[in-house]
Amino acid sequence: MRYSSSLLVAAFTITNVFAHGVIDSVQGANGVDMPGLSVADGTPRDCASPLCGSEADTSIIRNRELGSNKATGLGRTQGGGPVDASKMVSMFMSGDGGNSTSNKQARDIHAANLLRRSLAVRAANGGKKTPKGTVETGVKAAMGAGASSGMPTCADDGTVKMTFHQVNQDGAGPLSAMVDGTSGGMDPKAFQKATVTKNVPGIGIGGLSAAAVMDFPVEAKMPEGMTCEASVGGVDNVCVMKLQNSAAAGPFGGSVAFTQSAKAKKRAIEYNLRKRNFARALVNKRKPDAVSDALAALEATGSATKAEDGEDEIDEKNLTKRQQDEVAAAIQALKDMGSSTGPDDDEETDTPSQEAKKTADERKEKRGLNKRERQGESEKSEQAEIDKEVEEEDRDIEVEDKQKREFSQRERQSKEEREQAEIDKEVEEEDK
Repeated sequence: MRYSSSLLVAAFTITNVFAHGVIDSVQGANGVDMPGLSVADGTPRDCASPLCGSEADTSIIRNRELGSNKATGLGRTQGGGPVDASKMVSMFMSGDGGNSTSNKQARDIHAANLLRRSLAVRAANGGKKTPKGTVETGVKAAMGAGASSGMPTCADDGTVKMTFHQVNQDGAGPLSAMVDGTSGGMDPKAFQKATVTKNVPGIGIGGLSAAAVMDFPVEAKMPEGMTCEASVGGVDNVCVMKLQNSAAAGPFGGSVAFTQSAKAKKRAIEYNLRKRNFARALVNKRKPDAVSDALAALEATGSATKAEDGEDEIDEKNLTKRQQDEVAAAIQALKDMGSSTGPDDDEETDTPSQEAKKTADERKEKRGLNKRERQGESEKSEQAEIDKEVEEEDRDIEVEDKQKREFSQRERQSKEEREQAEIDKEVEEEDK
């Protein structure tokens, strides 16, 4: 499809004014949902104009700003400044005030809000129109929810499911995705490209589409072999994913935090081991080529590299100093690779060709046997590494579960103590 110059100019002019969309939430494969890292309660979700404050929690992700005082690797928002993953993760996992009356009310309100949004009819473009009067309510409702449930996880194949809220016509897709497994979203250089498998529709120019105030399902897959290793907000083994469009005034988008399932982590470790072993096999495959190159170097200097009937050996004295140095270097290279450079002490130099062939066959068979033994040992070593990683992951999960149980027990005890104190106070007042 072609676009006139005037249309393109108009599109990019509008983009400089309105161009917003945000990752509203992540839906973990383990059933745990968590707000996007830049989301702010009270932000209108039914309004496309910046005058109503609907763009306050949209992440502005400009490359020239990332990693500076102005923005982290996740960008910044108009309402909250640099996006800090640790704030949302800590709030979600800490449990501070998570069971207070106000938080329980916030959860009820958010549940009703989500129900209203889910009942909207899905449009042909895959999105759902946000009902009138909708504002963001997910942050306070999520406070302390992770203390018992843990963080959201990716699927076993590394897929992460999210909801993208498009504010206006040029906050559309297509979106691109990146994942950081080591810095918690702080270091722009730590991000690796991810694959968006379910995207937000758009015409492909400046993040434009005809949609506005709509929710779209989005899915992205982690890079092969990536493991979540960052410590964020007191939680270990966290990954951070950011998604953004191509708006000229942006890009704009949002981000989420999650952990890997045990199977996803094992899958990543196995991929890395296969990749490492392929590299080793490639190096071993190139060794014979290196031997051939060394032999060619010997021949180029005039040195005999094989027996020739009726020809005298070349006298080393007839070689120049440079040729002698090249011969010495080539022979040393052969020795380093385990290649024979002279007759064995217990063999005669005039061994018949048949005996030489038999000896060569025996050596070939021995090399094949050694190679199979090395492959077997390598496979055992790989499996041992995988088993060790899985065992460590199981221990981590067990420790995490124990900590959650202890925390829940302390919460219950604290609650019982508060209730008893209130009862005692009421009894005391009654007695008075």
